[in-house]
Amino acid sequence: MKTSYSLLLLLVCFVFYGCTSLDHVEPMKGNIEGYVRLRNYQQENSGAGFTLDHSGVNIRLEGIEPAIDVQTNKDGHWIIKDVPAGTYNITYSKEGFETYKQFGIGHVGGSISTFPYLDDFRETEHWPAAPYPYYGDRLELFATDLQGEILSMIQKDSTDADYGNYILLRGTITTKPFSKGIIVFANNKGEASPTSYNSIATGSAYDSKGNFIIRINPELLRQRGYQKGDNVSLVSYLVPVRNYFDATQMSYYDPNLGIRVYTGLSTKRFELNFKMP
Repeated sequence: MKTSYSLLLLLVCFVFYGCTSLDHVEPMKGNIEGYVRLRNYQQENSGAGFTLDHSGVNIRLEGIEPAIDVQTNKDGHWIIKDVPAGTYNITYSKEGFETYKQFGIGHVGGSISTFPYLDDFRETEHWPAAPYPYYGDRLELFATDLQGEILSMIQKDSTDADYGNYILLRGTITTKPFSKGIIVFANNKGEASPTSYNSIATGSAYDSKGNFIIRINPELLRQRGYQKGDNVSLVSYLVPVRNYFDATQMSYYDPNLGIRVYTGLSTKRFELNFKMP
C-alpha cells in the first residue's frame, strides 16, 4: 500500500511539474546576420574606385532587453548570435553615411540564420515607394559628405511639349554636379519638413555650374488634395545621389510615425512658398 501511494505521489509530481515546465518553454535561439556595403559615389565617380573597407557600421537589434549592438567587419559582415525567436527592429548606422531601419523582422531561430534583407521589399503600398536599397544580398549605405548648399530656388509655371503644364523649380547648388541630389518636401496644410509633408519631388544638378530643374506635375498634387490658390510650403535638402541616373534617396517606412523617413539629408536647407496654380 505504501509503495502504491509513493508511486501515485511521484506520478502526480511528474505531471504537475511537467505541465509547469511546458508553460515556460524557452524560445528557440538562432543567429541573425547580414552584410552592409558602404558606397561613396563622389569617390567612385572621381576614379578612386569602390570602398574596400566596409567596417564600423553599427547594427542595433531592438525588441530584446537590453538592445544588442554589433559592428560590421572590413567585409561588411555582421552577426548577432543566439537570439531568441521573436520579432525585432534593426537600425544600421555609421557617421557620415545614410541610416536605415527595418521594422517587424521575424526571427524563428534554429540552425539557419535569419538574413533580414532577403525578406524585405520595396514597400510599394506606402506612398512614395522606397528606392531598393540592396545590392544582391547586401544593404548599401551611401556617404553623406554634403558640404554644399542650395543657393537659390524659384517657382514658375511652364508648358512643355512632353510634360504639358507643370510647376518648375529652378535653382543652383554649390557642389559638383551628379554627386549630390535635391529632395523637396511639400505641404499645403502647414509648414513643410521631413516629418510633415504630403508630397515630395527629387532632382539633381545637370551642368558644371550646379544648376538644377525639378518638374512637378500639378495634377499629381491635385490628386493628393491640393487645390488652386493653396499656400504651398516647400523645404529642400541636398542628399546623396545613389547612382548617375537615380535621384531617389534612402528611405524607410516607419509604422510608428506613419510616414516614410528620408535619411542622409544635409544640415542646411532652403525654404520656398508659392500658391498652387
